[in-house]
Amino acid sequence: QIVVLDEADRMLDMGFLPDISRILNLLPKQRQSLMFSATFSEEIKKLAANFLHDPQLIEVARRNATADNVTQEVFKLHESEKVAALLELLSTRGPDGGRLTQVLVFVNAKIECRRLARQLQKAGINADAIHGDKTQDERMKALEGFKTDAIEVLVATDVAARGLDIVELPVVINYDVPFAAEDYIHRIGRTGRAGLSGLTIMLMTGSDARAVTAIEKLTKQKFQIGTLNVTQRPRAERSDYRERPVRRDALERRPERASTPAPAPVDDFFSKPYEASTSDVAKVEAPKEAVTSRSQKPAKVSALLGGTRR
Repeated sequence: QIVVLDEADRMLDMGFLPDISRILNLLPKQRQSLMFSATFSEEIKKLAANFLHDPQLIEVARRNATADNVTQEVFKLHESEKVAALLELLSTRGPDGGRLTQVLVFVNAKIECRRLARQLQKAGINADAIHGDKTQDERMKALEGFKTDAIEVLVATDVAARGLDIVELPVVINYDVPFAAEDYIHRIGRTGRAGLSGLTIMLMTGSDARAVTAIEKLTKQKFQIGTLNVTQRPRAERSDYRERPVRRDALERRPERASTPAPAPVDDFFSKPYEASTSDVAKVEAPKEAVTSRSQKPAKVSALLGGTRR
C-alpha cells in the first residue's frame, strides 16, 4: 500500500499529528509513504522520520526557494494607506497600464478578509472572499467564479495558500505580510506555475520589518523595497459614505416647532442703587455690645486656666 501526505510540513505542524498516527497504525507495516512539500524544515524532517523507514530525500529545487520566473516587489507604506494602495495597484498594474482582472490577494485574518472584500466591492470591483468560516461548497463556488473570470479579485486567507492550482494566475498580492516566512513561499507559489511568468506584490508597514527580514533569511534573497505615491480620496467622494434620502412624507409628518417664548421680566433689584434702611443701621450698631461682652470672657477663662490673680 502507498500513503501520500501532501503539504506534509503543515499536516505535521497543525495538530493533525494524532490523527495521522491513528491512521498509520491501522495500515500494514509494510507500505510506501510519500511526503511532499515546498518547505521542509529540519524539525519537520525529524518528526517525519518517526513514520518512515530508511527514507530517501528527493529535491527538485533548492530548499525554501522561490521560482525564478516570478517577479517579487515590496512596497513600504503606512497602515492607513493600504486600501488606497491596493486600489491603485489594481487599476494601474494591468497590461499597458490598465486594470488587473485576475488577482489573488492574501490577508492574515478572516475578519480582515471579509472587510477588504466588501471595500473592493464598494469601489466597483467584482470581488469575493474565501476563508475558513465558509463552507466547502461556498469556497468551491468562489474559486470556480475566480477561475472563469466572473470574479476579478479573490481575497483569501492562508487556506488558499496551499493546494490551490489556478491556470495562468498572473498576480498575487500580499496585502498582509505573513506571520510565518514559509507561508510567503506557498502564497507566491500560486503564480508562475508550469513555467509561466508571474508577479507578486507585498505591502509592508513599519511593524512588518521583522517578518520581512525573516522571509529574506529563509529565501536567501534581499528585497528592493520601494514606495508608492498613494492619493487619498476625499471622504465625500468615497463610495462607502452615502447620504440617506429623506422621504417627503416624513417631512410632512414632522411636528412644527413651538415659537420661542417671550423672555421673562427682569427684576430691577440688581440694577437699583443701594439705599441704607433703619434695619441696616441697627445691624451695624449691634456688634458694639457683642464686643463688650466678649472682652469680659477672656478674664474668666484665663482665671480658670491658672492665669493672673486679681
